[in-house]
Amino acid sequence: MKKVAIIGNGPSASQYSLSDLPGGCEIARCNFFFLEREARFGNKVNHYFWSLNNPTLHDGLVEVLNNKKYSIQKFYSPVPARQFKFEQKGILRHQLLNRLVFDHWKRISRNPEISRYLMSRPFPTTGMQALAMFAIEGYRDISVVGIDFYQTNVRYNYDPPAELLKAMDPKHFQAGYEKGAHSLDIDTSFLLTILENYPRIRIRNIANNHIFNELASRRRGRIVSYDNPAY
Repeated sequence: MKKVAIIGNGPSASQYSLSDLPGGCEIARCNFFFLEREARFGNKVNHYFWSLNNPTLHDGLVEVLNNKKYSIQKFYSPVPARQFKFEQKGILRHQLLNRLVFDHWKRISRNPEISRYLMSRPFPTTGMQALAMFAIEGYRDISVVGIDFYQTNVRYNYDPPAELLKAMDPKHFQAGYEKGAHSLDIDTSFLLTILENYPRIRIRNIANNHIFNELASRRRGRIVSYDNPAY
């Protein structure tokens, strides 16, 4: 059985590490994960996801690839590589531009009932998009940590640097979902749709997030908490 752990960028990710994950699982990360204070889940990333054509993110990703801070195997974005935007001048971009970038939205489109959520805003968040793709790709054992549904005053498990705060809209760093871009209703509805379409998947709720637990009660335990004896 193929196993994967989706490590979101929520604050709960800073409370766990690679040793808390099932053995032999692949690691999926997203967006600005490389700003984390320490590589608690290791330096090897099997799957990396992002969905926006963000020049600040691309600059940071190029730096990570050039200094080999992380080893990233597969890249996923609906943005074609030829359209990537950058801000910094004089950086060696070939480490990113020469990589094969898969379109995870295209893969999600194999299931029309799930892909319809990507047809208009607000979209499901990137971690939820990754979960959908893995379910469609045949993964049946999926661990999640750091997907906190923006339920605390702290959004991320990292401190945004000054250049990021300057480059991006303040809404990206305020508590709660970004109005108009994402929403709790969309994320939870999207997750329930995934579970309805793929009833054999098992989601390991590593951080014991209460929203995942609430959804589990509605879906007969297909989401298993970290402290559950069935884990």
